Amino acid sequence: NGRHSSQTLPLLYQLSLWNSLNPLLSFQQRSQHLHQEQIQSQKTTFFAHPKETLPHPFRFDHEIAAIQSHLQAPFLILVLLFLLFYVVIMVGNLLILLMVFSDSRLHTPMYFFLANLSFVDVCNSTTITPKMLADLLSEKKTISFTRCVIQMSVSYTMGSTECVLLAVMAYDRYVAICNPLHYPVLMSHKICLLIVVAAWLGGSIDGFLLTPV
Repeated sequence: NGRHSSQTLPLLYQLSLWNSLNPLLSFQQRSQHLHQEQIQSQKTTFFAHPKETLPHPFRFDHEIAAIQSHLQAPFLILVLLFLLFYVVIMVGNLLILLMVFSDSRLHTPMYFFLANLSFVDVCNSTTITPKMLADLLSEKKTISFTRCVIQMSVSYTMGSTECVLLAVMAYDRYVAICNPLHYPVLMSHKICLLIVVAAWLGGSIDGFLLTPV
């Protein structure tokens, strides 16, 4: 017995020294031991009272409904905000189109380009905003592949056409300021019509090339 105790004491001393020099290892071992005890306790409770440990369906549905009610308010605010923006965009651009085509004094190259720009803005907003508002209000937020391709193509086309029209409008103002005497020749009705057709054609080609099909 004395020999056995003399061999046990150095072993216990080495273990205590190892634990004191490695607190992280000791903490990890205690954590694993507590985690195993917790799992064993949950298993024992489940097999002893299975009906009490399972969540009640009504309670679960009530919690989901509460979460959805909390998340619904920000979505409604976003819907109202984007709907307001969409209405302002549509009304403003449609008024510009109505004024340009109804008033003969506005039948000039600058307002002709501005009317095309307003039409592009109407098409671009109508391509994206209604679907976004519908997705914010509905639970099923999906889109078909065909509709997604069409939406991307139209959006790219309108964006490219808008860039070309803005550049053309800048050139129109440059000619009107720097070459006012040659302005009627350089920016005649035929030339403006060709520029707009080229802008729409270039935007359509760019939208077709950028669309991943």
